[in-house]
Amino acid sequence: GVLLAEVIHHHFPSIIELHNYSAANSVSQKEYNWKTINSKVLRKLGINLHEKDMDDAVNARRGAIERILAFLQVRFEQQRNRQGPEVDSAREGNAPGRQESRP
Repeated sequence: GVLLAEVIHHHFPSIIELHNYSAANSVSQKEYNWKTINSKVLRKLGINLHEKDMDDAVNARRGAIERILAFLQVRFEQQRNRQGPEVDSAREGNAPGRQESRP
């Protein structure tokens, strides 16, 4: 979750505060990080990761993070194309509607 927060911060620095996510070894802290990113950050971009995909990433299941990152790469590119490179939809207050998404 912490590394995903850093990736999101790279693309959309104004919608995420990295100090809210701590490196974790415990499953419960990893789940907290992922659920927080999903509900507080990705939601601003109209993205909602499926619970199973987050669970697979938390438990380091083969291919889980690769699926999520590939999915988010496409969605971030779509977001950038809709808003333009200089506009952050969350900052402007016009984020698209929430969609259930599964990579």
